[in-house]
Amino acid sequence: MKKKHLQYSIILLSFLFISSYYCTDLTGLAFGTKRVGLPAAFGDFNSDELTDLFVIRKNEKGSSVEILLGSTKEPYFNSVGLVCNYSQRVVSVVPGDFDGDALMDMLVIATPIPPNGFLNNGYIAWGNVTSLECIDEPLFQIMDEPLAIDFSKNMKADLFGVNKTGSRVLWLFNSSRVSPQEIPLKLPSTALCELRTPHSHAFLDLNGDNWPDLYLTSKCGFEVWLWDNDASTFNYNNTIKSVPVDSSVVGQTLFMDLETADELNQIVPVTNGRNSSLLVYLDGEWHDLNVNFKGPKNQWAFLLPGMGAFPDTLTLHAGDFNNDGFVDILATLAQAVNMDQRGVFLFENVPCSKNCKISRTFEIQWNALEPFGTNSVMGIFYDFMQDGILDIIFVKQEKDKKIMSAFKNDLDYDANFIKVMVITGLTNDKIDLPPTLLGTKRHVFGSNLAGPKIRYKTTTQDGTSRTGVAVQLPQSAHLALYLPYTIFGLGRTPNFIEDLTISLFNKSRTWNQIIPNSQLIVAPKGEPSQWTAQLFVTPSKIVLQTVVALTGTCIVIGCIIAMLHWKERKEDRIERLQEAHRFHFDAM
Repeated sequence: MKKKHLQYSIILLSFLFISSYYCTDLTGLAFGTKRVGLPAAFGDFNSDELTDLFVIRKNEKGSSVEILLGSTKEPYFNSVGLVCNYSQRVVSVVPGDFDGDALMDMLVIATPIPPNGFLNNGYIAWGNVTSLECIDEPLFQIMDEPLAIDFSKNMKADLFGVNKTGSRVLWLFNSSRVSPQEIPLKLPSTALCELRTPHSHAFLDLNGDNWPDLYLTSKCGFEVWLWDNDASTFNYNNTIKSVPVDSSVVGQTLFMDLETADELNQIVPVTNGRNSSLLVYLDGEWHDLNVNFKGPKNQWAFLLPGMGAFPDTLTLHAGDFNNDGFVDILATLAQAVNMDQRGVFLFENVPCSKNCKISRTFEIQWNALEPFGTNSVMGIFYDFMQDGILDIIFVKQEKDKKIMSAFKNDLDYDANFIKVMVITGLTNDKIDLPPTLLGTKRHVFGSNLAGPKIRYKTTTQDGTSRTGVAVQLPQSAHLALYLPYTIFGLGRTPNFIEDLTISLFNKSRTWNQIIPNSQLIVAPKGEPSQWTAQLFVTPSKIVLQTVVALTGTCIVIGCIIAMLHWKERKEDRIERLQEAHRFHFDAM
């Protein structure tokens, strides 16, 4: 009976979350007049602790890449002339510090016109906080697109990929800003399958030892390469078998803690244009999450590659949209078979009720993102208000242009969160930054860092323990568009975060009793005891509402006291006048 009541409570709570989606058009306030372009990456280019947007645009000669700087004022993305032009078609942008000067640079991957198979050129625009040094000559050539990693463990960005001869290699950069050093990946004695193009490689801890490993997608399955610290390289471990589905398209792997159970799951979308599925790898097997793609009127499926913003891939984007503690997904769908109607939809993470191999699944909220999601070809998460609530950037296709719009997520309930950003922690004293609003000196504090594992533990309202885990920037190719920070939704849990642990390169540090609705910026430089952390607290809605209520109550009480005081003084004055005009018989 108790279990039945608990199920009803969960269903009711889920309904409350579902029914609380409200949307606000934020397009003009977000982009101003700079709406044309395709979002390619995120990063803090000018070291102001606000996330900037890297946008690809077509031009007459090829493509351009512009950095729109994030702002707390309108417009939330500012165009300040940070643009590089290329005579080729830009397909990928990877922000990072490639020369170790603590300043964010911009790696650009471009396809020659006309294309030469999957062979692309790699350019780097060197950053200087307020300017970009655009380079016309490519520094290296790569098949497909690169995976950003930190192979050297020096907080500088390195790359993994396949060179023009078809070999698996690592590209290591240095401060001289010349072509990177190319190191071949040590292959095992057994033959391996060719890597898949387009790929879905990732850089994250796969075996729980706090060393980021390599996850490589091949034509035979998914290869696991574990870090060997003694040999200072990656060693092949095993291959996860490919998805057991007869589908023409196998999408990009998405890594997320599906059940908020302290375990990163592999989620893979598959489709043949008529039927689609979401698969999860669990206990050595692939399981169908049994997502219902039947809409109110028609059957829908994942949009096939080449028909939207993604020319070669089927890509999903993850984030906790309603801050209930379970990660949701944004996906682009189209009506099955003819694909004439399309849109971006929210896949909400909900409890699984039947045919369950895992306790959670996804339910498509068909109306949650209307009207902005309708006819959109891509949707990505972004926190415009810096309040821990994920908003959405949509992209629509209008003729040969990509047009961006913005959706503000107006939650009507008070959900808590913890927002964590792990940065390189490298410093540069030669750069003078404008002072903060309080007049204090600002310092360069590093740039995007791939691979850190972030884990939290808290206690929910019903007294149960909850532990969630995420990895920062595990993928960088094919418009993966991971944010350089992680937002964990905590639901309505008002309790402290008991433990927050950051793990990287076999080192970890735990912070205890973190206030909910906090933003934590961590620089894991040196030994864990030397790691620095900045904590910013964002007041929740209930706190602001309480302040308003108390202020209103004080004003009302003050008005009542003032009125009673005025009335008492008036009565005293009348009484004195009456006393003055009274005839005193005692004086006779």
